[in-house]
Amino acid sequence: MPVKKIKATIVKMNRIHKEVTIYKSNELVTASYDLSLQEQRIVLVMASLIRQDDEEFKLYKIKITDFLEVVGLKSQTKYKDLQEITRNLWKKELIIRKKDGRPLQMGWLASAEYYPGYIELEFSVKLKPFLLHLKEKYTAYQLGFALSLKGKYSIRFYELMKECAYKKEKYYGYDELREILTIPENKYKQYGHFKAKIINSSQTELKKKTDISFTFKEAKKGRKVIGLQFFIKQIESKTELPAMTNIPLYRELQDYYCLTPKQAKETLKIWDENFEKIEENLKYIKKQIKKGVVKNIGAYTMKIITENIQEQSSMFHEKEKQKKQEKKQYEAEKNINKELMNQYEKEGEKAFQKHQIHLSSDQLEEINNDVDKAVKKKMAKQPGKKKFGAQLFTHQEFKKKILKLIEFPDFETWQKSFIHGGFFKKVPADNKTRIIIK
Repeated sequence: MPVKKIKATIVKMNRIHKEVTIYKSNELVTASYDLSLQEQRIVLVMASLIRQDDEEFKLYKIKITDFLEVVGLKSQTKYKDLQEITRNLWKKELIIRKKDGRPLQMGWLASAEYYPGYIELEFSVKLKPFLLHLKEKYTAYQLGFALSLKGKYSIRFYELMKECAYKKEKYYGYDELREILTIPENKYKQYGHFKAKIINSSQTELKKKTDISFTFKEAKKGRKVIGLQFFIKQIESKTELPAMTNIPLYRELQDYYCLTPKQAKETLKIWDENFEKIEENLKYIKKQIKKGVVKNIGAYTMKIITENIQEQSSMFHEKEKQKKQEKKQYEAEKNINKELMNQYEKEGEKAFQKHQIHLSSDQLEEINNDVDKAVKKKMAKQPGKKKFGAQLFTHQEFKKKILKLIEFPDFETWQKSFIHGGFFKKVPADNKTRIIIK
């Protein structure tokens, strides 16, 4: 059967940006292996190139100059020296303990091939379950933090502490920790040396260069240290992903929509506030990509999202401005109505005082009888009403009857007349004094 040829993916420098997030299964993080600093950095860079939708491992063709820079080797490093590093990595094994206790032994690399100016690397196919399609029980961290570490054990401790950072503490047996780090039996025999050279040095470097720090407490049996309880603390000022609650989207924005880690983070920041709109944008972008009309996916994605958010922001500010104007107008109308009501009441009081003296005794008697009936009816419904309330209601009813008798306009009619320049005029009609609007 012919072997299926895997097409190499040419990786540019922005694909191995130090802000890219690495995802490893917890089983791989706690596996037993011993890699040099350079070998670990090669694995880190390769892991950072995996895309969320990758079904298989790809051949990554990386420029030698880019590779040397990220891995931390000098630009004068010769091909021969670099080949020696990848050859040694190809020979190294790692051991993962399966759930049933069986050990799984494998290598890191399937191949490493060199071309003029490029290096082509491929992960071992046995690593697939531990690096691809991770849905649960995985550890995520930023490539730059791991690459900043100078001690090979510091990188291992960084991964081990990140694996349990959400729990904030983790216990490792002393022998278990030595096995994970693959410390030879003839090296750091005394716990004091192990503590000084590995634990303390890693502790210092992690606190200085990464987003976490740790302390530990020794578990002893007699005078012998048998284990260590680690306590992990997040360094807030160095937190790499403030919006890491949506890791799948963060990865998709980089892997499918080709955004840089910084652009993906910025998009996540506004995601919660503009969820529906950005979701619509991404669906639209995906359709355009499938149609083949998008040349630069990353730039096109940012253009669509940014312009739409700016448009939404502009509309928001316009709505806010309109709301303020409407509120201002409402307050102005409210004040005008208040002033008009005050003026209306003054006019009504003036008319009442002026015309009650012109009423006949029969009219006054009739009005007083009607007012007494209204007051008694009112007080019967409110037996606890005080005398002062009855007097006030009597005055209001009396005034109301007088104004009705002289046909004083209601507020709405009076307001229209006032606004449109009308005026009141007193004229006699049918032996009654009235106020009419001209």
